[in-house]
Amino acid sequence: HIILKIFHRKIYKMNKISIDGSGSYVVRTVETGDLSAAFEASGLSRKKIIAILEFRRGIESESTYLATIRGDESDFARIRLSALSMRDNINNFQMYSQADLDFHLNIAQATKNDLFYSEMLNIREMLKTHFVEMNASIGTQFSANDHWNIYQAIERKEAELAKMLMYSTIDRSIKVLMETVTE
Repeated sequence: HIILKIFHRKIYKMNKISIDGSGSYVVRTVETGDLSAAFEASGLSRKKIIAILEFRRGIESESTYLATIRGDESDFARIRLSALSMRDNINNFQMYSQADLDFHLNIAQATKNDLFYSEMLNIREMLKTHFVEMNASIGTQFSANDHWNIYQAIERKEAELAKMLMYSTIDRSIKVLMETVTE
């Protein structure tokens, strides 16, 4: 609840929403990256990163399912390249994190659902920072293997398995981060 209040204040100050007489919010047009800037400015804590992961767990699991069903060979090639880049950069969490972000963006694009992709782009800058923070905190080895398994399930058109693997991967990240929360 506090996260939403901080977020609302930030986007209100950015002139992206207004409050009508009844206390309801009226949304104005939001440009790609503006919501990320609001989140960035709010200084996300580890608990807030967990909240984002909880949100992503549902969205990205479904996105992975749809990408598996709807994606074409060029989509799968981009996902594969991202997964390979993750494996190649296990010891460089900065480069690894960029490949991790690309992996998730490529999956969102492969859904052929503009809303999934545009919303991922909308929070891209925030995700970029937090993939780095998260990967630095929990490491990259298990994540690289998980992402490779997700890619393989997508390539084999095993939509339910790909969805379950994405859910499990994000869920494990949440559990690891929850074990280290001290706030």
